[in-house]
Amino acid sequence: MSKYIAFDLGNVIFDIDYKEFWQVIAELEVNTDDMDHYLKLIERQEFCGIARMKDYFEEFFSQDEAETLANVWNDVIKENDYMTSFLKELKEQEFNIAFVSNIGIDEVFYAREKYPHIFELADVQHMSCEVGVAKPSLLYYQSFCIQNPKFANCVYVDDREENVQAGKRCDFKSVKFDLSNFVGKTPDLTEIRKALKERFLINLTY
Repeated sequence: MSKYIAFDLGNVIFDIDYKEFWQVIAELEVNTDDMDHYLKLIERQEFCGIARMKDYFEEFFSQDEAETLANVWNDVIKENDYMTSFLKELKEQEFNIAFVSNIGIDEVFYAREKYPHIFELADVQHMSCEVGVAKPSLLYYQSFCIQNPKFANCVYVDDREENVQAGKRCDFKSVKFDLSNFVGKTPDLTEIRKALKERFLINLTY
């Protein structure tokens, strides 16, 4: 039986750590009210992954400062060794893996360059910045299924409730999972394992 699983990236496969970014902002002593508003819009995924952070930072800082900030922003994505091991175990169990994310243009380029050993584990990469529509729009999931019809029966893992619900409307076996709930701890994969067992009748031991 073929097995398919789709993962969001931020706070699912990768940890997200904004600490260094805000430290640099603080050192520049800028009024962050407008910037904070903009970043919250990005966090709510209202820019379809097309916002280029360097262009935005240049509205507040010199070109050199903006470039520094953009590089720090790109580096908020951190590898989680446990989740990397989980992906490798899934590949050993002959799972087909998809990455489905609203990650931005620059961030995905940076992440692919920095973590090729993770991205090479994915059979499919469906990024909003590359397909032109973002989660939780049903158009995003429909485009994913049209381009990758074998994933129509997949288990789908995301950290945002609105995305989980959108996946359910597409008949995915959706699981809410958020790495930020396990800072400094081993992630609890119980619900993901349960979904895999229910959909594919397989028991995973890790």
